[in-house]
Amino acid sequence: MIPKPEPLKTVRARKKRLEAKALQKARAECVSRDFYCRVSAATFLGPCSGPSEFAHLPSHRRSKTRGQAPEDRHDSRYAMMACKLHHVLLDTHRYSLEAVHPTVGAWGPLRVTSAALGLSTDI
Repeated sequence: MIPKPEPLKTVRARKKRLEAKALQKARAECVSRDFYCRVSAATFLGPCSGPSEFAHLPSHRRSKTRGQAPEDRHDSRYAMMACKLHHVLLDTHRYSLEAVHPTVGAWGPLRVTSAALGLSTDI
């Protein structure tokens, strides 16, 4: 006799718990590194506004990391803290953000570039 498979509800709940645990760990590391907003040093983007939010770097957006293990998907090397305004500007492609040293990621300097303003700086 073939054993019954594990209920899908149980599988999904386990996956959700693992994802939440990895996300919580990454957020805690980013808060200790970035405090309120990592992008606030780029003065040409304007002053910070709104609550602090957890943001993924564009090279590792959540849509690009679907299907990966939670530890790889939510890694503090590919995430940062940003105020609401700078997070929205990043998600709407008003400026680009990339790690200067890809192996170190957000733990090293980040390059902020605004094509519309023709400005770039390392933070």
